[in-house]
Amino acid sequence: MILAVNRAKKGFTLIELLTVLVIMVIIGSVSLPLLAQIRTRQSLKKAAQQLLTCLDTARSFALSERSRYGVNFNITAGEFSIFKREKKGETVDDKQIEKRYKLLSPIKFKYITHSEIVFLGDGSLDVDSEEFVVKIQDKKGNNARKIKVPKVTGIGRIEK
Repeated sequence: MILAVNRAKKGFTLIELLTVLVIMVIIGSVSLPLLAQIRTRQSLKKAAQQLLTCLDTARSFALSERSRYGVNFNITAGEFSIFKREKKGETVDDKQIEKRYKLLSPIKFKYITHSEIVFLGDGSLDVDSEEFVVKIQDKKGNNARKIKVPKVTGIGRIEK
C-alpha cells in the first residue's frame, strides 16, 4: 500500500507569477498614456486659469487706481507680466512691471491678437478690435484653451 503524503501548497507556481506579471504590464502600458493626457489637460486648464487671473488682476489695479494697467506677452519665452502705464504710447520697461508670470512647462502660446493688453481706469480695454483673444495649447497641439476679453467690459472668460 502506498501512503499518500498530504502536502499543503506553500506559495505560487512560476506560471501563476508570470501570468500576474504579464497582466500588470498590459494594464500599465494602456493606462500610462491616458494618465499623461490627463496631466497635460490639467496643466492646460491651470495655465488658462493663471492667465485669466493675471488679466483680472491688471483690470482690478486699473479700476482701483483709476490708472492704465496692462499685461504684456512674450510669446517666444512663454511669459507674461502685469505693468503700469502712465501715458498712452509708452513702452514697457522693467521699472513699470509689477509682476512676471511664466506658462507651465508643456503649455505654449498659440495665437494672440495683440502683444499687450491695456485696461483703462473704468475697466474697459484700450484696443482697436472688439475683443482681445489669446489661445494657449499643449506642445503637441492636441488640446487648447482660448481666453477672450471683450473691449467694453474687460472681463475675461475661458473657452475650449
